[in-house]
Amino acid sequence: MIRFPIGQKIFYGFSIIILLSLAALYVSFPYLNKINALSSQILPLEREVNFSHKYSEAVRFLESKIELYLVIGSQEAKENALSSLGQLEQITKEIAQDQSLMRLQGLVILARKLSSTTSILFDAIAKKEPAQKINSCILDTVVNTQAFEVNQKYLQSQNLENTLRIAVEEKMIVSTLLNTFVYLGLAIILIGFIIGFLLTSVIVRNLLKLQRVTKDIAAGNFDSRVDVQSKDEIGELADSFNLMLMELKKSTVSNDYLESLINSMADMLVVVDVHLTILRVNRAVCGLLGYEEDELLGSPLTKLFSPTQTLFNNQDFREHIKKGGLIDYEMHYRTKDDIDIPVLFSASIMKDKDKNVSFIICTAQDITILKKAEQELRALSLKDALTGLYNRRGLLALGEQQIRFARRNKEDVMLLFLDMDNMKWINDTFGHAEGDKALIDVAKVMKKTFRDPDIIARIGGDEFVVIAVQAAKHEENTLINRLKSNLDARNKEEGHCCPLSLSIGVAICEALYIGSVDEFIKQADEMMYQDKKKKS
Repeated sequence: MIRFPIGQKIFYGFSIIILLSLAALYVSFPYLNKINALSSQILPLEREVNFSHKYSEAVRFLESKIELYLVIGSQEAKENALSSLGQLEQITKEIAQDQSLMRLQGLVILARKLSSTTSILFDAIAKKEPAQKINSCILDTVVNTQAFEVNQKYLQSQNLENTLRIAVEEKMIVSTLLNTFVYLGLAIILIGFIIGFLLTSVIVRNLLKLQRVTKDIAAGNFDSRVDVQSKDEIGELADSFNLMLMELKKSTVSNDYLESLINSMADMLVVVDVHLTILRVNRAVCGLLGYEEDELLGSPLTKLFSPTQTLFNNQDFREHIKKGGLIDYEMHYRTKDDIDIPVLFSASIMKDKDKNVSFIICTAQDITILKKAEQELRALSLKDALTGLYNRRGLLALGEQQIRFARRNKEDVMLLFLDMDNMKWINDTFGHAEGDKALIDVAKVMKKTFRDPDIIARIGGDEFVVIAVQAAKHEENTLINRLKSNLDARNKEEGHCCPLSLSIGVAICEALYIGSVDEFIKQADEMMYQDKKKKS
């Protein structure tokens, strides 16, 4: 098939319209010439009318001056009449010299006769000729005047007829020309519409096919093809497009496969825009947090996080995003049932071709099991395995925090140092198993005596320390008496190998005093030894 490009189709279409326009000009050219010829006839007629009018005015003016002179007979009236006669002769001279006013030459002859008879009349009056001769001259003048007026009216009627004739001919020509333009204009419009329709049917129909296939590709259907059979630029574009689709299908993961891959992820995936509005979530998000997908789409990203999470209460997150994202940031998601879940959060940005942020991909891994394991390890490292109380490390860590808190609130802290009496005797007499039981019993008594916020620790073999928070100085004896009372209650219970007793030392950490936990332990230790000496 012969290749027929779109450019040639458009060129041929416009060429036809241009040829029709030239044909319209060619047909109208003779009519335009006729109009021009008629217009050239109007100009002489206009000059004839103007000069005829001037002639008529001059003759009337002369006639009135002659009548005035005949009545009055004064010298002034005679001079006015002679002046009017001079104006008539001047107009006669102008007409006689103008070749384009040949139709007025009859008026020129009559005007000269009128001028001659008028001059004779004035001479007769001046010479005082007999009345009969003067009357004869007046009669000649009147006859010539009437002949002039009759001839002038005839010329005016001829000019009017010619003007009407020219107007009728021009109207017919203009009407014919307008009809010609209308028919040719309709023909041009019709042909232009046909050409436009044909071009539209060829071009737009194929472009719509391309558009439909483009939408299929956007929906992930790479099996769609452009069915265009034309051998023009659009046909070549369709062939190239189909070839591109074949290559793209080889190298592109299908949308269904990608969807399956995202939803099979164990980690939670959330896609947000630059305003942190959720665009997409996977099944792991819905399964862990208890939301339906529709409940999250369009919501702010902060909906997923615990209200205590400070990262989204300031600009930190956006600052991290500007720097490229977040990697393994420990945070807390909040479920639909208001349960906080620890997660390992990461965020990375996706940019468009202009290097602007298009959207943000956020992933989160549930680390609940890991955090529980960390807590268990931390508890093992801070607590005494035998009694379940804090060990020395736990006491120092929590005690320092408690003392700092008390200082900020300007409160005193009471520290008690307790040492079991006769611990060596118990081990030597009853064995280490009974010694361990004794230590456990002491721990139970201490837990029963002190409040939950108080820090109770075993810092050595038979040494214990208690940091009593919010305990005033005057409560020292109250706490010690309550401890001894609980210890006596234990000793009265049956099944124990021996009674238990404790030596106690107390140190008060005042709010304005700056010191460490170790320093207060030493102070209480010294007080405990004084108590122990009193018993020995």
